[in-house]
Amino acid sequence: MSSTRRVETMARPRKTLLERVLERSFRPKRYHELLAERLPAKCPLEGRREAKVWRSLRDVQAYYRKTKDDEARLFAAESFSEFVRTLHGGPWPSWSREPRGG
Repeated sequence: MSSTRRVETMARPRKTLLERVLERSFRPKRYHELLAERLPAKCPLEGRREAKVWRSLRDVQAYYRKTKDDEARLFAAESFSEFVRTLHGGPWPSWSREPRGG
């Protein structure tokens, strides 16, 4: 007599955009749909540079939500990914000028 047991597994909950940004795990081609979520208005990281980058992330995110063109959305997601790297200490994207002032 053989018995089979049904093992129930629960999938891990999908990470939010905020979690992907803070963990530096946002990949544009894989997670671009997450840009439809809203990041908090206030940057959760300390520092003036981080606050500037956060504003840029939110600007790119607003553009993504506004446009309906798939190619433009992918470009926005790639730009967003570059700003995520900047948020974590990477260089400012070469195609963007770092904002001056506070």
